[in-house]
Amino acid sequence: MKHPTGRFLTLGRTVLAILISVLMLISAIGCGAGEPQSQGVAWQLDTFALRYNCTPITETSPDISPIVKPGQDVYIYAEIRNVGTEAGAYEWRVYLDNVVNPFYNKTTSNLAAGSLEGSSELIGHPVGSVCITISSDVIGQHEVKIGTVTRHFTVQAPAEISAVTVVPSCIAWLNSDLTITGQIRNPGSNNEDYIIHLDVDGNPLLRNTKHYTVPRDSTVEFTFFLHNEYNYNIGCHSFLITVDGSESKGNGEFEVGTGDYPCTGTCGSGTSVTPLTAATPSLTLASATLPDGVVGQLYTTDDVKPTGGITPYSYSIIPGSLPAGLSIVPLGDHFRIEGTPTAYGQYEFDITVNNSGETTGGVKATYKLTVIPNLNGKWMMTTTVTQANGACAGESGTSTREITVTQNGKNVTFSGFQGSQANQLNGAILPPKSSFIDVIKNTVIRNDSAEQWVVYVSGSYPEDFGTTTSTRRLVINDTASRMDGEESWSWTGGGGTCPDGKGVITTTRIP
Repeated sequence: MKHPTGRFLTLGRTVLAILISVLMLISAIGCGAGEPQSQGVAWQLDTFALRYNCTPITETSPDISPIVKPGQDVYIYAEIRNVGTEAGAYEWRVYLDNVVNPFYNKTTSNLAAGSLEGSSELIGHPVGSVCITISSDVIGQHEVKIGTVTRHFTVQAPAEISAVTVVPSCIAWLNSDLTITGQIRNPGSNNEDYIIHLDVDGNPLLRNTKHYTVPRDSTVEFTFFLHNEYNYNIGCHSFLITVDGSESKGNGEFEVGTGDYPCTGTCGSGTSVTPLTAATPSLTLASATLPDGVVGQLYTTDDVKPTGGITPYSYSIIPGSLPAGLSIVPLGDHFRIEGTPTAYGQYEFDITVNNSGETTGGVKATYKLTVIPNLNGKWMMTTTVTQANGACAGESGTSTREITVTQNGKNVTFSGFQGSQANQLNGAILPPKSSFIDVIKNTVIRNDSAEQWVVYVSGSYPEDFGTTTSTRRLVINDTASRMDGEESWSWTGGGGTCPDGKGVITTTRIP
């Protein structure tokens, strides 16, 4: 038999575990969707939905991911609950596509403190709610965030409905079929997934929905089959075809008759189409920093693509503003910059894009492009030691040797030094006002000069029964035909340690 004290200890541990669990539950609830405003105030986001209109979420009206046309409002319905022990005010912070600053702020005040009742169930806590509208002209999916909870909506290139027909225009009351066909056109520059709705007599119970993937600037046919099995009463019936994210629609009528002669001719004939009236999405072109180029090496960017507007676009650039040897290549709905740069430097230039057939009123974006000096080839390096102490090999005098520089982008390898590991000396070219990660030491080296291009080379190699550790700082001059700079070195081994030494380096490209 266990000692009674053991049972008390077990009971105590159980109670402690329950208390910890409750505290963790309260803490978890408080961190659900917003930041606590003060001690004793904690928030839980009860409801957060994106809607086509400002309606709360219900069991029959669940959360949706709206598909809208450019500039069309999306409604945010949200409720916050105070589950803390003190009253407080909550500031709604709604973020669109993770922008740094929220574009909407609203404070819900006087939310009284709540309490936990019936285990972990929340009962009767005060709730504050908001209904907020947002929109975007940018085609594609967008993220909306409140606290840490996210929802999504899609801005779609608006579709155009055409060629709507209904065959036959009259059907018998029972067990008869008719077919409604039409065409849907995607005028946008991206493939789109469209949701098409067929509504009969405005009755949601008679709605038909189909999905179609339409390639960019293309048209596909759609078909709805209607089978009448007591669904439609005798008489005239209207139908409406709509597409999420578009104002274009098609409509018409069909008739349900009786007996052997179902058609009475009392219903309107034919169909009609409302053309696409949604505004063309605004033309936009985003500024960017383009990939680096290297002098003398073939250069091409990835596709740079404007959004919105009317394709094919036309492009223009201020003459002479691109790096020498590069040019803009228009490709209809996108462009590239290609060529072989002939001079290094850091460049900034503007590109203007216009809608198809237009020469004015376009939009402009600024681009930055860095062309790196090309150091590939044979060089003659002369090093003159200007400061050294001790009796170490090579602590004074002048040495000249031929080296080979191999460059891969910003990274360089120097070969031709003395020592078995001399060819492992690596470095990187540093543009003005920039920094890089030293590939040897894994440390950041910064160039504080406003104009100089610098290459740092670091490494260690055996020499004269010891080890020489060297760092070279070379300033690139005269379109990379010359590099001047300093060398700092230390030598260990033999019977002692030599003090640090310094040298002046002059390096000239060998023709």
